Amino acid sequence: MQTKRLGWLNVLCGVMLLCMGCERRNEKELKRSYSELTAPDIMVKVNHETLTKQGFDRLVEERLALTTAQRQGTLTLKNVETQRDRIRHETMPLFISRRVMLDEAVKMKVSPGEEDIRAAESYVDKICSRLKINRDEYADKYKGTPKALERFIKEEATLRALMAKQFGDQLSVTDDEVAKLTQSLINANAQSEATNVVQRAALEAFREEVSATNLTQFVSDKTLEDAEKEIAPGIFVVYLESVDANEFFDDAVSSEMIPSAVANLPPREKSEVFDSEECFEFFIRLPDKDGEVVQIILSENDDEKSAKTIDLLRFYARKDLGYQVPSEAQFRGDLIRSKYESIQVPWVETLIQQATIVYPNGRDLFQHNHLLEGQK
Repeated sequence: MQTKRLGWLNVLCGVMLLCMGCERRNEKELKRSYSELTAPDIMVKVNHETLTKQGFDRLVEERLALTTAQRQGTLTLKNVETQRDRIRHETMPLFISRRVMLDEAVKMKVSPGEEDIRAAESYVDKICSRLKINRDEYADKYKGTPKALERFIKEEATLRALMAKQFGDQLSVTDDEVAKLTQSLINANAQSEATNVVQRAALEAFREEVSATNLTQFVSDKTLEDAEKEIAPGIFVVYLESVDANEFFDDAVSSEMIPSAVANLPPREKSEVFDSEECFEFFIRLPDKDGEVVQIILSENDDEKSAKTIDLLRFYARKDLGYQVPSEAQFRGDLIRSKYESIQVPWVETLIQQATIVYPNGRDLFQHNHLLEGQK
């Protein structure tokens, strides 16, 4: 069994930004802003194909509608505008990438077959289903006319045929590839577990050896708060000064909380070794500064909470966290993206460099949009 990514939009994720640095500029280009353009104004010309502001806006609104549908209508008005600006910034490179590939299909005399047409038809049906509209509504709102939709379907089919002719099975992912990579992660995780057994044993041994009567060596500015200090290979210490029990203690052991069992440790006593999310750790409570043994009260009731604080030393060894083994579908998607990035993206980049690309109204159409300033 082999899997291929069909939609051209998914294919082009890796080339969306490289377009902006590859175009050939025309000396007669103007410098206008997007808001100054009218519907028939040309935003970009790729070889002999043009994209007008009207066509550009339709592309933007279609992608915005798909994004909104994917998030099940949960976007706020502010988020919708943010997404619209992001999509505007990405749409020009996507159009350029699509056009240079279609021009390459003409040069290579690629014609889509029946299977390619069916796949393209199915792709459009899925879009309509997600947007909850029929084909006529889709054609009118996002393509302009029924003929424009027919042309879009033929182009989708052509791109599919082009990928097959240009790359064959190079962009395919086989069951064997998925199985081998899955097993490699499983093996790596087994090694991580073995490493963690050694890490915990080392921390347990250190806990037995450390003297609770000579703790001043661990209390200094070099170990205060987040300034960790490695005191043995792979073992670190942090001095936690004036810990507010009710703020930092929790019943659940985690990497961000001190276990509640530590709260009432007698001074100079060691806790057990805890297995937290990212490390193995134990604590030693330091003597109280005024000589009084503070009894900590842990409670959800503010009136019952203790206002006292204690000082602690935290000793820990980091875990080897290993890898999360994704589902087969996620694995296939990751492998496909990896192949496109390594095989198809350089090819598309070459096509862009060879194309004649002109911006009659300038390339910085969104330069006055503060939401995009950081993306240039």
